[in-house]
Amino acid sequence: MANKSKSHLLICLLILSGFLFAVNFYADFAITRFTEYLKITLPIFFTLTFISTTIYLIKRTGNTFKGSLAITAIFFLLNTALVAEVIAFEVHVAKLSKIERKLETCEKAEDQFKTDLASEALKYFTFGIGEDEEFTKKLENDYGLEVYHMGCIVTPPFKCYNTQVEQELGMLEPTNSPKEKGLQ
Repeated sequence: MANKSKSHLLICLLILSGFLFAVNFYADFAITRFTEYLKITLPIFFTLTFISTTIYLIKRTGNTFKGSLAITAIFFLLNTALVAEVIAFEVHVAKLSKIERKLETCEKAEDQFKTDLASEALKYFTFGIGEDEEFTKKLENDYGLEVYHMGCIVTPPFKCYNTQVEQELGMLEPTNSPKEKGLQ
């Protein structure tokens, strides 16, 4: 009976890991060095998991179970880490989409700024090809702002919102780029 429950455990872990692997394989999200490494190693772990589970199902010894369980658990955890990143990215996109609907015009942006100021939930939107991580951390740590990187397309409502934030926090100087402003 114990071997049967062990077999079920490994098979369930293999199926769950396979499902998560499929989600990760087809998910299209920004790849960091960590997730790029995981995406490269996951097919190897998938193969090892399948082979180790098959060996256990044939031999059914304690050592093969331990080895199979360890490999399958690692594979499961790696896939779970990637799925968690995909979910976090989707939540971020949904949150940003909600913000975009609130900031359709400069007038709405100014109204939203007042609402955010009252609730102490100010945001700041950065633009450009790549995110300036140092600048983002400075905004988050020094000013307590929730920072969103918007990519290359600069939209007037977001600039209006940023201007309100900069004026409120005393960050505004007569320059064009936030980087050049030398935030205090």
